[in-house]
Amino acid sequence: MNHVQQYRAKNGRLQFKPSDALLIEITEGDNSTGFCLACGETVDGVEPDAAGYTCPHCHADKVFGAEDLLARGLYFDADRAEDIARGRFA
Repeated sequence: MNHVQQYRAKNGRLQFKPSDALLIEITEGDNSTGFCLACGETVDGVEPDAAGYTCPHCHADKVFGAEDLLARGLYFDADRAEDIARGRFA
C-alpha cells in the first residue's frame, strides 16, 4: 500500500500528502515523526502539532506533525485509494 499521494495545492504547486493509515500509525507509535508536504519524506524529531518546520531533505518550510495534519484534513483515505486502484468503487 502506498502511504504518500501527490496532489495539486491551491497555489498550483504539486505537493504530497500522507495516508490516514500512516498518520494513525505515527500518532499511536512514537508520535515524533513529521511529514514534508513538499517532498513527501518523513522527518524524525518533529512535535505532533508542528507546522511549517524546515525539511532536512528538500529545505522547504513544509514539515508538519502527524496530529496537525490530521486536524487540518491533509491526508488521503488509504482504503478508498486501494479500492479505486483495484477497480472496486465502494
